[in-house]
Amino acid sequence: ALTLQPITATFGENVYKPEIEAFEVANFKNFGYRVHWLNYGLNFGLKRFSIYDQSLLTLAKIDKTNIVRYGANMAYNLFQESASGHIFYLSVDGSISNTNFLEEILPVQIDTLKAQLPATGNEVVAGGEALVVNDLDKYKKEYGLMTLGFVTNYFPSFGNGSRLIGGEFGFSTKLKIGNPEGIPARDLFTLKGGILFTYEKAKLAKTTLGLIAEFRDVQFNGKKTSIDETFSIGIRLGVPFNY
Repeated sequence: ALTLQPITATFGENVYKPEIEAFEVANFKNFGYRVHWLNYGLNFGLKRFSIYDQSLLTLAKIDKTNIVRYGANMAYNLFQESASGHIFYLSVDGSISNTNFLEEILPVQIDTLKAQLPATGNEVVAGGEALVVNDLDKYKKEYGLMTLGFVTNYFPSFGNGSRLIGGEFGFSTKLKIGNPEGIPARDLFTLKGGILFTYEKAKLAKTTLGLIAEFRDVQFNGKKTSIDETFSIGIRLGVPFNY
């Protein structure tokens, strides 16, 4: 029969005794393990926009508009290492929040306004960057935004137990709920995948380098977007703080 003796230790003492290490090697070296957990939260805040409304009869200054933002999110995570050393990670997440069309306006639609004097001579437009709209009251109407997605990583273990190369794949969506009439909001999806390289020391990942290709914010239906607008390739470097 296997018996374990209780271990007592003072504060700050290393309790990982040699006999514990020997016990783990003898009894658990051919076993895998799995850890899964759930994250959830609520969020609240303000988002500020710089707005220039062209629909006004006279040229007006750039206004700072604060929009209240609130929502909830949840994510399920799974990390697993098999007995043979293969590593699998999965994260499935979703959220629901409020939004408006101002948040969909692309960065290329942010214009730089130069200081100018209108014909009336009443007001001066201050120079700066702003979202240029034709009807602020229309575009600031709120509707719901629901996001759903997942990302997964896989690192196979080779004959010597090393895990030098792996892969990543992910998919996410942005779906609009209760979109007001006349607002051209879009349902979008993002698809990404790539190769991961890792350097390990004592079976702990010390550095991870990723080459990730991505199609971001592609419209489900309607106007087709060009590859130049949605496709990108990025490099990701991860270094643990306890390196």
